[in-house]
Amino acid sequence: MLLHPYNEASWDDQVLKEPQALRVARAVNHLRSTLLSGFTTIRDLGTEGAGYADVGLKQAVEQKIIPGPRMLVATRAIVATRSYCAHGISLRMADSSGGRGGGRRNTAARGPRPDRPRRRRHQGLRDTSQAIKLPVPTYSVEELKLIVETARLAQCPVSAHATTREG
Repeated sequence: MLLHPYNEASWDDQVLKEPQALRVARAVNHLRSTLLSGFTTIRDLGTEGAGYADVGLKQAVEQKIIPGPRMLVATRAIVATRSYCAHGISLRMADSSGGRGGGRRNTAARGPRPDRPRRRRHQGLRDTSQAIKLPVPTYSVEELKLIVETARLAQCPVSAHATTREG
């Protein structure tokens, strides 16, 4: 809901240059259009740099402030540290800018320590996530199993990009 077509603006431009308020205003229109198209429930799998804006949109729909379908939200994707940021931006700049990108900055696994994704996911589940999104393949199979098991215990579905052979 928080992105618009890439032929209008690239992902990088949307995430790095557009103010969050503008992205939220567009999302209000996206929600209305989605509902008018007949969708009564959607799963929004990440805010792509907009923090917890999806939670606010979900609450606005529930409180009938704006029209839209019922939303199941994932907030920010979980990624391995320094593995996912806008193209052409240095990782140092991404870190100093709050990690503008799809993922949660410096919060997940940095190697073979399987407790890190579990701790991160528990925090994410407390942050009102109703689904977990894992973007590009950044974790080991063992870490993925741990994330999925933790989510299963919380009865929270998991989605992942699986568009490559590795995925």
